[in-house]
Amino acid sequence: MFALRRGTYGKMSTLVIPALLAVLLSACGPSTTVTPTAAPAAASEPTALPEPTAVPPSPTPDSLVSKIDDVEQAVIYLEVDGGIVEFGETTASSSAGSGSGFIIDPSGIAVTNNHVVTGAATIKAHIGGTSKDAEGVDVRVLAVSECSDLAVIQLVGDGPYPYLEWYEGEVKNLLDVVAFGFPLFAESIDTTRGSITQLNVDGQSNWASLSSVLEHDARTNPGSSGGPLVTEDGKVVGVNYAGDSKTNQYFAIGGDEVRDLIEQLKQGEDDTSLGLNGEAFVDEDISGIWVRSIKPGSPASKAGVKPGDVITSMYSTPMGEDGTMEKYCQVLRSHPGEAVNLEVVRLSTNERLEGEINSENAGLAVVETLEAPVEEPDPAAATSDYSEYQTITHDTGAISVDVPVEWTVVSTDGTWSFNEEEIGVELGAAVSNEGFQDWTQPGVYIAVSRSLGETTTPDQLLDNYQFTDTCTSNAREDYDDNVYTGRYDYWSACDGKTTELYVVAFTPADTSFLGVLQVQVVGEADQVALERIIKSFQAKGDF
Repeated sequence: MFALRRGTYGKMSTLVIPALLAVLLSACGPSTTVTPTAAPAAASEPTALPEPTAVPPSPTPDSLVSKIDDVEQAVIYLEVDGGIVEFGETTASSSAGSGSGFIIDPSGIAVTNNHVVTGAATIKAHIGGTSKDAEGVDVRVLAVSECSDLAVIQLVGDGPYPYLEWYEGEVKNLLDVVAFGFPLFAESIDTTRGSITQLNVDGQSNWASLSSVLEHDARTNPGSSGGPLVTEDGKVVGVNYAGDSKTNQYFAIGGDEVRDLIEQLKQGEDDTSLGLNGEAFVDEDISGIWVRSIKPGSPASKAGVKPGDVITSMYSTPMGEDGTMEKYCQVLRSHPGEAVNLEVVRLSTNERLEGEINSENAGLAVVETLEAPVEEPDPAAATSDYSEYQTITHDTGAISVDVPVEWTVVSTDGTWSFNEEEIGVELGAAVSNEGFQDWTQPGVYIAVSRSLGETTTPDQLLDNYQFTDTCTSNAREDYDDNVYTGRYDYWSACDGKTTELYVVAFTPADTSFLGVLQVQVVGEADQVALERIIKSFQAKGDF
């Protein structure tokens, strides 16, 4: 019998699973950035994206966003596919990732993060807070700055587009700001209010090297990367790029710091870039820059660097020993466009390679086959994509959802009870009961009730699913997947692990019933499964 961590409502007689769900991360992180995970396919260099367009025409005043209520019209949801080898994997992912961006010119020029787009096989933009299920606009990358984690992109479509302007005033502590973006694979745009809490924060991280960034407390999640941080009158203060929900610290690349750089990128001129999407790491046996993806035709590509490689040394300088990109970016800034020697460890073949980049002799050669396998970095959430999905349906036909075939513990005849009274039906699946209970394995649980729809609000239902003794509580948010609306809670660091728990209370437009959807996320593959669950679950019929 499957025993679920439950709220006050109900004791499931057959299956039960922990609470969780919402509209998900990517990591951009890794996963916790929202990031796609590796699929069982050979790693390959992504197809080259179209070349940049010419310099755009001057802005037209009529498409300028001038008030906060209209900002979302200039915010874009970016859907990226393929070409990514996630941290600790050796094969490329075919899964979709996501990020945010915002338009800065009516011709369709927009800003996002380098880590969102570089090396992706395809990029689609959904404009103005529209659902990602709507037809998107093709995107091409004009130029990037790896070390500043910025990219300027061009929407391939008909303008003029609504666009945002930069904030011209002095950025001070306590300045009121609003963060816009698409967190957690959200179906609709998310906005959160806060204020600037600190200026000139150290900008060294494992994927960027900035002299300073802005700290604020307007909550963002993976997937919000690249979205704008704006003032109350809709002017851009910065570009969201990182955050930590456990400490309520969120960071944006300040507009004052990068406006000149963005003008350079608009002309198609890369800055401090070799054409890779990288991430610094420190492991027990190896440290360096993990290469997530490569831009075709770039210096890194021409030198033979591949996704999944680890750059351990450049210009005879060890990389990533402090877990940041600082040394990598120091080399690029000190030797722009110059020939640089480098050393690479290729985990897929267990080889060490040496060579040059940015020279006529650019290339890598194997200098050693490592006798003992180099242990691959093992991030807490690293898993492969699930092989396939199946639809499970309650015996009454009232609930159905797509789940990975690897979630083999399934209950399709559950009854939702409260105070010994049956109030509805419930459906669930997980890898195992034990793993689900000790927060080490994923699962899903759905229950629906018509009687609760008459007496209980989504907030009241969520109040009965609290995990404050085990997990870190994060802000409660509105939920809308274009079929159901409601509220959701996001729980993190469950049982001291990286496990996340999402709990959604949902109702249809006619409020004829109330339901709860719970998903437990342990690895990056579960983030992809979460998106599939959100898109596929439905309740209908008599229950």
